[in-house]
Amino acid sequence: MINIKNKNSNKHFIQPMKKQLLTITTLVFSSFALSQVGINTAYPKTTLDISAVRENGGVITDNSQLIGLQVPSLTREELTANTAVYGNDQKGALLFITDISGGNSLGQRIHIESIGYYYFDSNNDVWQKFSQQPQAIIKSFSVGDITHSVVNTDYEGWYLLDGRAISSLPVNARTAASSLGLIANLPDATNRVLKTKTGTEILGNTGGNSTLTIARTNLPSFNIDGTVSGSTNVAGNHSHSAQSGYILFGGTSNNNNGTGHYAPFNNVMFGGIGSIARTNTSGAHTHSVTGTVAVPTGGSGNVLNNVQPYLAVNTFIYLGQ
Repeated sequence: MINIKNKNSNKHFIQPMKKQLLTITTLVFSSFALSQVGINTAYPKTTLDISAVRENGGVITDNSQLIGLQVPSLTREELTANTAVYGNDQKGALLFITDISGGNSLGQRIHIESIGYYYFDSNNDVWQKFSQQPQAIIKSFSVGDITHSVVNTDYEGWYLLDGRAISSLPVNARTAASSLGLIANLPDATNRVLKTKTGTEILGNTGGNSTLTIARTNLPSFNIDGTVSGSTNVAGNHSHSAQSGYILFGGTSNNNNGTGHYAPFNNVMFGGIGSIARTNTSGAHTHSVTGTVAVPTGGSGNVLNNVQPYLAVNTFIYLGQ
């Protein structure tokens, strides 16, 4: 146990500047031999127990103390430029990020998106932020993640997929987009749904159509052509005129001399053949008809709407802050 006192008072404290450096050095080397270290307390309750300065009886009388434990503070830009390699030996290391306007949120810094305390999580090889939210609802994002939102503009590292030129994005976002293989433009997700790519498709490419037109080849395989046959109605009196001259018919004495001779040629026998310019209007008979017919479908060739009922949202990609 190490108990540090001010030589001019009974208060326990860390010595200023040069004396403080000596004290800290003493603490470091003494920790190898001692199991517990106390600062401003004679009875440390943990490995390192830092207490506010108290008078005898455990009462704080100096209300001007700057009480607290201050961990190293740096900007994200400074951490980005840092070449130190953090690994399992640095598990649980603490930092306070004071500014995120520079640097980038790539690699181990992927979750450094706002000012605050961060600890190194060697299991996931990233800096994790302390949060007041329950662990169950703490979210983490990676570059390239896609989400939907009713937000209209870019926010907190999320960039609207609207087909804009990547050169218009901040430097950090351009770097992240390049790491995803996005070179010229962000994909344009306007009026589109997301689909897992096939083996031949390129990530970020768009395709498909919101309407469908059915061709004949899309219809089921069946015939709509047919034939018709039948007879006309047997009822109704009507006559037929000869196309030219007379209509000849046999077994009659009509228009002959009654002896089987055709009237204009009395010396020639035609065997009861007569002639008439028009058939009789009476007598039942039928007419057979045959042919082919095309049955129309009644369609008009209108296209089909391929859009399902939907909720309109925007699509964003995470490129970090």
